[in-house]
Amino acid sequence: MREVMEQAVREAGIENIAIVGRHWEETNPERDLDPPYDVVFASFSLGMPDLRAAIEKMNRVCSGTVAVFHFAGLPYWEQVMLDTWPDLHGVAYQPGPKADVIFNLLYQMGIYPDVSVSSYEHTLSVPDLDAGVDALRGRLLVETSEQEDTLREYLAARLIEEDDGLVLRHRVHRACIRWESYPTGGA
Repeated sequence: MREVMEQAVREAGIENIAIVGRHWEETNPERDLDPPYDVVFASFSLGMPDLRAAIEKMNRVCSGTVAVFHFAGLPYWEQVMLDTWPDLHGVAYQPGPKADVIFNLLYQMGIYPDVSVSSYEHTLSVPDLDAGVDALRGRLLVETSEQEDTLREYLAARLIEEDDGLVLRHRVHRACIRWESYPTGGA
């Protein structure tokens, strides 16, 4: 994502954007940043060990809008994991936290964000069933031939023939949670 943003900034000729290529929890504002910033955001990075500390840091360095983007529902790979994990690994898959966790934390912090949800249809396109298995093997931790057979069976029942290959379609919901920063960290 950073590379795409850097390219877009270059192509647009924008010079007043600082792209910090590290996680919020690894960022030291005094060393790595030059605040205040008009806009601060985190995109699909809810895996922060201390989400509250990261949000407080974002508020501290921002003089305008803070925005956090995250999934509001299951992304396609989590749906596949939810469907296949018990057969592959003998235990139920536990999906990761979603945008509601961010909203609830902000609410506890006295921050009442604007939330907008949008959706799109994700398509996993592969030339054939073998390529579909290969595309998901690593994410699903498929190591044995029995696990591979399970994944192959799952995909064979869900992949749809289109044009020159096969497609797995999934509706993905994502949220933009944004608020105006406050020096005290809350409203």
